[in-house]
Amino acid sequence: MKNKIHIVFGNYAKSKLLSCSELNIPIENIIDLNDDLRVGPIYNLNTQKGRIIRDEWFFSNIACASVDPSRSQDIKKIENIKDIVFNKELYIWSGSTALEILSIARLLFELKDFNLNICTADFSKIKLERKDGTFYVPYTINIALPEHVPLIASHFKPLSVQKRNELIHLWEHVVEEGELMRVLEDNVKIESVKENYFDHILKAYCKEEFEKAGRVIGKTLVAINFNADDSTLNWRLKQLVKSKELESEGMLKDIRDYQVKLKTTNKNPSLIRRISQ
Repeated sequence: MKNKIHIVFGNYAKSKLLSCSELNIPIENIIDLNDDLRVGPIYNLNTQKGRIIRDEWFFSNIACASVDPSRSQDIKKIENIKDIVFNKELYIWSGSTALEILSIARLLFELKDFNLNICTADFSKIKLERKDGTFYVPYTINIALPEHVPLIASHFKPLSVQKRNELIHLWEHVVEEGELMRVLEDNVKIESVKENYFDHILKAYCKEEFEKAGRVIGKTLVAINFNADDSTLNWRLKQLVKSKELESEGMLKDIRDYQVKLKTTNKNPSLIRRISQ
């Protein structure tokens, strides 16, 4: 067990592994990476200049990002992985979500010069049965039932050189594209998109009367299948207010601090119907 290092993406995933008594993984053998690589500049994150650019962008655009230590902590954790990987097996718990695909791609890029024994599981091809007899696909460990975590672990296999190179190339590709947002299209392919990609959906869930920003963002999260997080949508909602496409009431800061409504010219109920279908 000491020769196995488990890498997960997010604090919740780490808690999921730690609570699994059947796997009994020591806490020191679990490393969690938490930077959300779906949003913000990602050019040259392996350099100090690239990290500073990313930090400054978050400080300017994402609420409370200035006190979020996850980005700098991830850098230290990746360097730690490089220091301890000799004669170790890496089990990377990367599901089939945009966040986790980008996270493993970035990690493998950082480790591309190391000869490593890496194991992964294809979460999208795992089918698990609930107690009521229904089945589900655990696209990420975060949605897996606790009792199913050991079953997911049984699907781990060595990562092929071809797949490793594909993920490294994916990271290099999205970095070179230089966009500020990345999404999973059709549950298949990571695509770089313009920063206003979700704006029309946010507007579709706004009403003629003021409504809490958190409610609009919550509905949008479900509509986009959580292809972005709430802080990203909060950034975009505030941008829609600043560009005078929406009206607001309150302080344009955190989700709980303001309300939004449609401007008269932005009424578009047919768009909501199309999204709901």
